Amino acid sequence: EYFVFVKAYAAKHHEACSHAFAQYQVGGLMDGPALQEALRKFGIELLPYVVQEILDEVNQGEALDLSHFESALELILLREGFSRKEYDEFQMLYNMSNRDSSGEVQVAELKVMLHWLGFSASHM
Repeated sequence: EYFVFVKAYAAKHHEACSHAFAQYQVGGLMDGPALQEALRKFGIELLPYVVQEILDEVNQGEALDLSHFESALELILLREGFSRKEYDEFQMLYNMSNRDSSGEVQVAELKVMLHWLGFSASHM
């Protein structure tokens, strides 16, 4: 049953990607501004430099075809809209702060993380 569910989910995801791509592509390709518009359809708003980074990473800065669009969407969802550098910094910070390897962030660990990011955690 699980595999049936996963296959059905993947098919629906591909269908949604195909539909969004079809609406915003021109000549079978999607450029940066069109990518931003298509992402808004999924409720995703990215900063322009993140869009350009995704284009560079997925297709050497060129416009995207459907398969590249799906790859771009996977990266965006994985990184939750952050750039690669930002995402890597957050991962490093989490790994550095989660000293007890519990997989959860304790209040003391959160204070360290916020301080490292430049926020005051004095009210915690």
